[in-house]
Amino acid sequence: HKWSGKAYEKLGDIYSELLEDKRALDAYIHAANNARSTMDHLFAWYKAGNSYLKINNTTRAIDAFKKVISIGEKQNVSQRVPEAMYKTADTYYKEKNYSKALEMYKNVTRKYPKHQDTPWGLFQIGSVYKNIKKYENAIEAFNTLTNTYPDNYWTRQAQWKREDTIWEHKYRALLSN
Repeated sequence: HKWSGKAYEKLGDIYSELLEDKRALDAYIHAANNARSTMDHLFAWYKAGNSYLKINNTTRAIDAFKKVISIGEKQNVSQRVPEAMYKTADTYYKEKNYSKALEMYKNVTRKYPKHQDTPWGLFQIGSVYKNIKKYENAIEAFNTLTNTYPDNYWTRQAQWKREDTIWEHKYRALLSN
C-alpha cells in the first residue's frame, strides 16, 4: 500500500517513545524499504541511524547515515543530510577514528556553512587536530570559529581550548622529558 512506509515510520516513532529501540529500528527499516518518496527514505534511514546509535551499533548507524547522505546528494535534497553528516562525524570521533571524523567535519562545514551545527563542526575540527597533535591546525580552526561566530557557545569553548592547545604545544616537549 502506498502509505505503508509512513505507517511503519509512525510505528517506529511510537516504539521509540516507549524506549523499545529494537522494535523502533525494525519499524524504521520497514519504513525505509517501503518509502515512496525521497523524503520518506531520508527520514526513515535517519531515524534508523539514530536507533542503531541507541543500541550501540555504530557500524550500522554510520551505514544508515551514509544512506541518508547518498540519497540526499543524488536527489539534491538537503533535509537531514547535514544532520546525518554530523552524526557520522561524531560517531567516528567517539570511536577515535580521527581521520574519518576530520574528513566528515570538513565536508559538512564546507557544504553547509549556514547550518546551525557549523560552529560545532568547526570546534570539532580543532579538537581533532589537537588530539592528533597538529597544534597549528587546531589553533587555526579555533580562530576560524572565533572570527566567524563571535557570539556562539562553541566560540567560548574554543577560546578556552585554543589557550589549552597553545600551552600544550609550547610545553609538551618539556613535559615529555
